[in-house]
Amino acid sequence: MKMIYKPDFKLAINTADIFLLSAGITQFPFSLKQLLKKVTLYNISLCSYSNAKQKYAIDPSKLGSNDGETVKSGDKYIIFYNDNQLKTRQRWTIAHEIGHIVMRHSFKNIDEQLYSNMEVEANFFASQLLIPSQIINTAIKRGYNITIDFIIQSFNVSEEAAIKKLETLNQNYKYNYKKDDNSLNILFSDFVDTIAPNKFAEIDYFDEEYDMQSKRDEWW
Repeated sequence: MKMIYKPDFKLAINTADIFLLSAGITQFPFSLKQLLKKVTLYNISLCSYSNAKQKYAIDPSKLGSNDGETVKSGDKYIIFYNDNQLKTRQRWTIAHEIGHIVMRHSFKNIDEQLYSNMEVEANFFASQLLIPSQIINTAIKRGYNITIDFIIQSFNVSEEAAIKKLETLNQNYKYNYKKDDNSLNILFSDFVDTIAPNKFAEIDYFDEEYDMQSKRDEWW
């Protein structure tokens, strides 16, 4: 009987969370180059298709994708990306490739199903890295209606990425371990206050002040 494997959503989302924590990311959108400079464990560098021939004598047309491809050289990973694509597409491609690397995906001798699963995992990683669910959920709790435009403007991602985030938001939250949520919420707090100011903070203040005044009135 053939074994059926499913994408490991927990692995993808929590690996992205740990990556964000390790880099100390506090604002979005952020520079992926700067991110990789802060997280040096995996020894990842970036190279555009335009510079591939000059720097590494690699012909981009020989790579397996029009968007991007990772090449391992010794203990170093080089992510080649198509710099003729839209900037938002480039960012997604790079984040997707980082996901493959940090989740230790190997494409040697695999079947179509396992390949598909690893692609899904890398996409979930990219989505969580570029658009953390914790931020979206905090904004929702504060009474904001999360739209495609809200995500695009807040995180500088493509419309496709924003749509996918909304479609998978409940699934992301369901499969996300909660152990890093508090740390991430603290890390992202200033950014969240910028894109989704707490509508209830002023109400809470007046409620507290009303309660205090009621107690003062009781003193008489």
